[in-house]
Amino acid sequence: MKKITLFLFSFLTAAFLWQANAQQVLLSEGFDGGALPAGWSVEHTAGTNETPGNCGASGTYFSFECTNGLSFSCPTNPNWTGNIATMNDDDAGSGLTGIGSIITSSVDLSNNLGGDYVSFDYGVDTSGGPFTVDAWDGSSWDNLLTVNIDQAVSESIDIAAYSNADFAVRFSYDDGGNWAWGAAVDNVVIAEKLPPPPYLFSQDCSEEMPLEFNPPVVASAGVVVADSGFPSDTGIIGTGLGEYVLESVVINVEGEMAQDVGFYLQPANLSGTWTLGEGAGGTDGMDTAVDLVFTDSSANDYSSWTGGAPAADYLPADGAFNTALAGLDINGEWFLVVQGIGSDATTVNSFCINWAMSSGDAPEIFCLADFTADNDEGACGAVVNFAPP
Repeated sequence: MKKITLFLFSFLTAAFLWQANAQQVLLSEGFDGGALPAGWSVEHTAGTNETPGNCGASGTYFSFECTNGLSFSCPTNPNWTGNIATMNDDDAGSGLTGIGSIITSSVDLSNNLGGDYVSFDYGVDTSGGPFTVDAWDGSSWDNLLTVNIDQAVSESIDIAAYSNADFAVRFSYDDGGNWAWGAAVDNVVIAEKLPPPPYLFSQDCSEEMPLEFNPPVVASAGVVVADSGFPSDTGIIGTGLGEYVLESVVINVEGEMAQDVGFYLQPANLSGTWTLGEGAGGTDGMDTAVDLVFTDSSANDYSSWTGGAPAADYLPADGAFNTALAGLDINGEWFLVVQGIGSDATTVNSFCINWAMSSGDAPEIFCLADFTADNDEGACGAVVNFAPP
């Protein structure tokens, strides 16, 4: 039996990966509605030509109908798809000069957790002046990006410093007082990171490996599972605080005839077995060592595997683990039972069970703001009451 204790390490690793990848998209706009999006606005310092119009139409400065870039030499961004938002000095006519801006709807970033960002795909011809991107910090516009060269680029900019309840982004083109070109933007996303999941992860792997056998025979290998021993750990399968979710059973196996082998899980404290998968994989599915992953989250049917490489994962043939095993004490020895027919050799190289224990939300630390308290005459101290926000 090999017990791999990964609670702290896995929690920190999972937290890092979660912070790097998990996000909540607060705004996503691709302009495929062909019109100014709800809550967005446009403005021009000249005070005219502020009504979006048809793409390429004379007198039109703002348009949300263009699909193939602008009507002049603005570089085309390869990530543009469908409609794009354009500021076109050329189409507006020689009588219009100044700065045009497209402004997103407001987004609440007051609960900013750090690492929040805005991303977008733009193209600009700066023959007149710069293309700029600004962030609303709650009281004024702060510059995020200034572009003074012709280019089509995808940007992702950290906006953690601009946390406020009315955060917005402004895209602007300045023609420098000339009748000169313009800019376009697409795929605007404002997103914030999510906190790490409130789980502690662990893995139990059998030391009774490799398990080699020649069918017809039934063979088994065990692994002793023990809970973490933490005070809040209930040691049972469930979704409540301190309870465990059986994330997956992973078997690495190699054999001559995959379709002649079946795999079964016998949980601790139960006399029966749970069918993982049997009679699939054709004649060549296990010719080389493969990982068979069984998990409740899979939509793949093991019996549909007819040969070649297996799917990334499978739903257990007898159904979801955590539904049937809810309330079961995980502590004790769990067995993998392998049954074969015919005479072809099969080797199980490893057998592991992966767990996730609900540990609750991470604690929050609240710090007192500066304060002044008067003490009673003759007393050496004062009582200050603090209520967390």
